[in-house]
Amino acid sequence: MLKLKMDSINNLNMENMDMDFAMESADMEVDMDFDLPKTTTSLLRLDDMVLSKIMEHLSVDDLSNLAETCVRLADLSAEHFRKQHGSLTWKKNSKISLTSSERVWARFGEHVKDIKLYYFDSEELNTILIMLAKHCKNVEVVTLNCVDMKDPHVFEESLFAELFSRLKKFELVQCSWTRWCPLSLFFGDDNSALQQLSIIRCCKSSSEKFPLSLSGFTSLTKLNVLHSWNVLSNAELEECLSCNKITSLAVSDVGNVNLFNSDDGLIDALANTLETLVIDHYIFDFSKLLRLKRLKSLTLHCGTNTNIDSLLQTFKCDNVVEELVFNRIIITEATVKALSTFKGLTSLRLNRCQNTVDERFFRSLPSMFPQLYQFVYAHSENKDENILHVVKSMPKLGRLSLYGGSALKTETYFEIEKIVNSDWFRPKLELIPPNFSTLKELRDIESIRKSILLRIDVYHRLNALVKV
Repeated sequence: MLKLKMDSINNLNMENMDMDFAMESADMEVDMDFDLPKTTTSLLRLDDMVLSKIMEHLSVDDLSNLAETCVRLADLSAEHFRKQHGSLTWKKNSKISLTSSERVWARFGEHVKDIKLYYFDSEELNTILIMLAKHCKNVEVVTLNCVDMKDPHVFEESLFAELFSRLKKFELVQCSWTRWCPLSLFFGDDNSALQQLSIIRCCKSSSEKFPLSLSGFTSLTKLNVLHSWNVLSNAELEECLSCNKITSLAVSDVGNVNLFNSDDGLIDALANTLETLVIDHYIFDFSKLLRLKRLKSLTLHCGTNTNIDSLLQTFKCDNVVEELVFNRIIITEATVKALSTFKGLTSLRLNRCQNTVDERFFRSLPSMFPQLYQFVYAHSENKDENILHVVKSMPKLGRLSLYGGSALKTETYFEIEKIVNSDWFRPKLELIPPNFSTLKELRDIESIRKSILLRIDVYHRLNALVKV
């Protein structure tokens, strides 16, 4: 039933109206019946796949609201959260607000395994950690990124014990603190479960020393301290390495810490466990490296182009090392000769290196490392004939990265495709190409994607070519 009320009908043309009515005044009521279709639309009539697709467009707050409507949507929302937000990145001013998030964690917190927190100050971080401690009982990884922790007094440390006692991995990235140790505050005396600890680019702007306390950890297998001055002392590092079975160690650009200036007992403590080592060249001693019997991967950082031939020549490896990573070294005839002793190498990564024996180096690669699976030659000058020789003569090569290097000819990419397709027994080649000189070159090689696993960050490459 529809009721229409009109205050004035002075201008109403009623000549064509087929209805009987009486008009007593300027006010009129008209009753009309309509046969409207009787249809019922319900969200629950959709199948699970469609509902899951809808949930992809909902914020976690909206997802929590949806879960409160019925049992079926609660189960679907929980499953969706587990798959999509089990590893959660939470940034300041994001869709997850501090005021409403506790309701979200109360419903979905059990499904969170990995959480990354960005750009929060001390008070905000304290609020978040309290909620995580209350509701996220299965979280195993916490990363604090760009977090300012200059005021330790706001932290209610008693509530953190349960949360941090069950962590397996903890990372501090570009964080800052003053005159206190966040590890001691967060972990307290119970840090036996932690297996991986990373401190990256922390306290870089401070000239004061705020060394971390690494004592108390007994289950660490991986320790990374990179580009973080004034946070690590040699004594703390020695105690940590002595009390834990470290399999992966990265200590680079951290100040005056020198692992190889310690007594031989420290190296012996790593002898039967260490498999991966990342270190600066100037604190490196290849003669002591020989005691690391299980070392498989070695990364050597040089701040500027450096000749490391004298170091390499003292290292007579016994085919245990499988991966070498060198940053900013000078490649000479002596370097090529020294590299040939690494008979078990399957991965060679060279970044921003100065190659003084271009032809000799590339021509020697296939004979030195016939089993090589990964070759990275990034941010360096390339020649088409050298790259073609490597691809053709190394049939076990599965990954080739030339990122940041000089451009190759379009014909070179098509020749690589022919080489790969002509051998049914070789692995699929994943190619990370170098820079492109024109937008046309980038578009021309799109056709070989089906033959070669061609990885191209098109967005960044197009930015470089936007003026072409």
